Amino acid sequence: MKSRFLVCLDPGHVSDYSQGTRGKRISEAELAWRYATQLHRLLEQRDFPVEMTKRSRNEKVSNQHRAEIANKVGANIFLRLHADARPEPGFAVYYPTRSGRTKEGVIGPPSEVRSLSRRAAFPFHDAMNSVLKGVFPDFGLFGDEKTLVGSQQGALTGSIFARVPVLLIEMGSLSNDRDEDFLLSKKGQQAMLAALVAGVVAAQQTLTDEQANKKPPQNS
Repeated sequence: MKSRFLVCLDPGHVSDYSQGTRGKRISEAELAWRYATQLHRLLEQRDFPVEMTKRSRNEKVSNQHRAEIANKVGANIFLRLHADARPEPGFAVYYPTRSGRTKEGVIGPPSEVRSLSRRAAFPFHDAMNSVLKGVFPDFGLFGDEKTLVGSQQGALTGSIFARVPVLLIEMGSLSNDRDEDFLLSKKGQQAMLAALVAGVVAAQQTLTDEQANKKPPQNS
């Protein structure tokens, strides 16, 4: 029986904010697209329904519209796949801890979305770390305010417009050569994808059946 836990995958960039970062061998947009399409296939093999925010690698979609797609389909979790530009190695998971405000004056996400995002974030991060421990570093679990955009707005734009639980995963840092090599290697891809699948399964187990069947909360 097909799961009712709908996952909306958001391959990071190209967006209204930036083209994304770039390593020596690959761009963030290309890396995120590769991982999102493979993760899509793996989740469907496990009977998770999946929606994507992009139809092609180079499609430009605003961060607002990406969140609106997740809202419209009533995603049980909105996963935003990215790669960082910090010198330190490892993956990281971010979630909204407070209400933020965009430059246009839009405020969000609502408290219920923040609460559900937090409930998903801890088991998601722990599950990823369990798979990657000893293979790839864990940079940590943080609130959106620890990102550049989040520090300016209080939350990431994709989180502010989200009306469903939302997590942003920095799969590694493209400014770190070892991270880039790992994420492009066959072994690294298999490990990272397995970690992401484990994260989704852990989040599904944590978020209640009631939440999985609820309509997304309205703007507030």
